[in-house]
Amino acid sequence: VETRQLSEFIATLDNLSTYLAFHSFSQLLLVPYGHTTARLDNYDETIAIGTKAINKLQERYGTTYKIGNIAEAIYVASGGSVDWVKGVLRTPLVYAYELRDLGRFGFILPPEQIIPTAEETLDSIIVILEEGANYGYH
Repeated sequence: VETRQLSEFIATLDNLSTYLAFHSFSQLLLVPYGHTTARLDNYDETIAIGTKAINKLQERYGTTYKIGNIAEAIYVASGGSVDWVKGVLRTPLVYAYELRDLGRFGFILPPEQIIPTAEETLDSIIVILEEGANYGYH
């Protein structure tokens, strides 16, 4: 039910230029696709924008992220929302964040890391939106 409702809602949005999904954990910024290692039509731009975003993210607290294709960076996985939004809706900029941490705390991030995670992530989102506009995606 949740997946259907979200997909129906997203499909109603006109001119969706950017889609971001948020998961935990691993400190990764991932780009489609998860079901294949095939490159996006705008792979170079997507990686360039994402690289600027994770560099900005690192500035505030020194948190390091890696960027890459889902299938190559973690594992082959089908059914993710980022693949559907990119493949079906043809949204130009699509990313999945795997937020803090690297595994010590796993899915239960300590409370004192929640606000810093949000702050640094917001810093990177602003870069994605600004750079996307520079590429003409907004």
